[in-house]
Amino acid sequence: MCWITQNLGADAEATSVVDTVQVAAGWYWQFNRIQGYRPIGTTSYTPIRATWLAEGNESTGWISANDPCQSLGSGWRLPTSTEWQNVDAQPQYWSTAAQAYNSEIKLHEGGYMLSGKLAGKGTVGDFWSSTQTSAYEYYGGWGTYFQGIFFSIAATTSATAAIEKLGGYAFPVRCLRDIIL
Repeated sequence: MCWITQNLGADAEATSVVDTVQVAAGWYWQFNRIQGYRPIGTTSYTPIRATWLAEGNESTGWISANDPCQSLGSGWRLPTSTEWQNVDAQPQYWSTAAQAYNSEIKLHEGGYMLSGKLAGKGTVGDFWSSTQTSAYEYYGGWGTYFQGIFFSIAATTSATAAIEKLGGYAFPVRCLRDIIL
């Protein structure tokens, strides 16, 4: 597998696990939506005319027609939840956010968007997978979540998810492609 080493839409790789500059953050996507959002400050986003989905209830995984990774060209796609689990398998076994950043794919705490507002930048890392889940009754995808010294490959959620279903969230994505030898 070949993973990109920066968030989709970023102009540069993050320079640290807590990098908060926009050029490293890239765009944020709601689950199974082709339209991404680029934050403007912490309270607005572009494109302004795009409709923000307040809550979601997905019955399938991320469909390929909505996969933003396909914009990179042939073969690029969102990782599945199993692929997220495998990237953290032996010998990595990340247990801290710093370890995830020091890996080959340079995961950093780029934050998330909730109801169109940027939050958690420099303190939380969330990334979608293409796999749907209804875990905890919050509909969205599986992926990875980490904060400081906590790292988990699980239902992608955060402390504020108890307030809203995951449809109100937008997370960065990392893309991968299979290498054919």
